[in-house]
Amino acid sequence: MEKSVKMLIPFDLRCNGCGRRTCKGDRFQGLKEEAGRDACFGVEIYRFQFQCPSCRAAFYIKSDPGRYDYIVESGATLVARKV
Repeated sequence: MEKSVKMLIPFDLRCNGCGRRTCKGDRFQGLKEEAGRDACFGVEIYRFQFQCPSCRAAFYIKSDPGRYDYIVESGATLVARKV
């Protein structure tokens, strides 16, 4: 079951379709769906689908309860931060 959500992007991304950079904290409207359960914690894993504002290509991120973080699944590339 998909649910519409508003979410702040948790990291910097670059769209694989057009190359547009999306910065951490940008607000996106997207879809949330269940993607299984974590084996260690027994917590639900969720997949989020968003669209690039420029080219409308879809990109997906997934929750990662083991690292208390999110993973870029497809459609975008994680941009490394300079420290």
